[in-house]
Amino acid sequence: MQTVANIESPKDAMMIWSYLVEPVEPFAKQLLAVFDPIKALEWLAPENSFSQKWEQVPMEVKNELIIGHQRLPIMVERWQERLKECNLNAMKDRLREVNANFLAPNDADWPIGLNDLGYEAPIGLWVRGKLPKQLPIALVGARASSLYGDRVASDFSAQLAEAGATIISGGAFGIDAAAHRGALAVLGKTVAFMAGGVDELYPLALRELHEEIIRTGAIVSEYPPFARPARWRFLHRNRLIAAASRCTVVVEAGNRSGALATARRAQEIGRPVGSVPGAINAPTSQGTNQLLRNGATCVTSPEQIIALCRPIETKGEDFNVEVIPGIDTALPGELSAVARRVWDSLPKRSNAKIARLANAAGLSQSEVKPILTELQLQGYVVQTGPQEYKRGIRVPEG
Repeated sequence: MQTVANIESPKDAMMIWSYLVEPVEPFAKQLLAVFDPIKALEWLAPENSFSQKWEQVPMEVKNELIIGHQRLPIMVERWQERLKECNLNAMKDRLREVNANFLAPNDADWPIGLNDLGYEAPIGLWVRGKLPKQLPIALVGARASSLYGDRVASDFSAQLAEAGATIISGGAFGIDAAAHRGALAVLGKTVAFMAGGVDELYPLALRELHEEIIRTGAIVSEYPPFARPARWRFLHRNRLIAAASRCTVVVEAGNRSGALATARRAQEIGRPVGSVPGAINAPTSQGTNQLLRNGATCVTSPEQIIALCRPIETKGEDFNVEVIPGIDTALPGELSAVARRVWDSLPKRSNAKIARLANAAGLSQSEVKPILTELQLQGYVVQTGPQEYKRGIRVPEG
């Protein structure tokens, strides 16, 4: 178990908090704003009861608490369980092995746009490479992209990079990969925000691309080393792409693409959103065309994107992105976001104890147990022993 006694610096403590809190919780950010990171870990230590901990919380935090007081014991339990599994030395060793580093919000290289997320801003960033300072522009879109989408993404990216912009995307197949490659083809700068630890580049088929990105730009994640990519992490990752960029352009997307969630998050924090029009009968353009109907700016050239990203008056509340954000929006017959998160955390070919599963999902054991019961009744998981489960025959959609 990680103890406060062997923490050498506030940055070490921030690394631990980055491991503990997933997804980012307002209360954790408030604690870190009031206490220094080490003091906040001392507050979390299991020696004191929750009522004693509550007495130590400053009144201004209690008054501004966004979440209800009734949820705090659950979160504290969750963080304490994860603290038992946290191995700071292993994380630091892994950083050295892959030549990565950890950025805290007060570091000079911190992308200041992330601060616009408020309490949803990441606790820290794990980085391989060096974050460029040039104008950041997000180009995002479908994984199952068309030749048209790939060509547009690559051409726009190359011309924007030649003009001095940094291309931001998600390091995935399809439009993301085309955008990264376009920038690299002209020796430009590009950054990939990942949904797993930066120590294991994912997907494996894009490893060479990711290594090239590291040489000229950066691979970035809010998740610590050893964190594997998971569906819910991709959903949360989208907000970082939106906030780190001056504007977001969706090149090609179906009507349920995660790129639409990135556009929604950009709009929520006042960033301009552009969309590239596509054929009305193309499934891969249904999402981008819907964005245009809802008020996104139509972009058909790199010059229009640069104009979009200038600090001019934006559409603000008049822009409406009707998308599925991925949290508590399951359609009938689909798993809830948290149930899907637990299922995704199960190993593909082996069993997992509840303690290990809860740690992988970033939840407490008391939260995971009823979800496993629900999944078992629906055939998504099978109990293989006391406190032990594996994936069942039934597989969630999407």
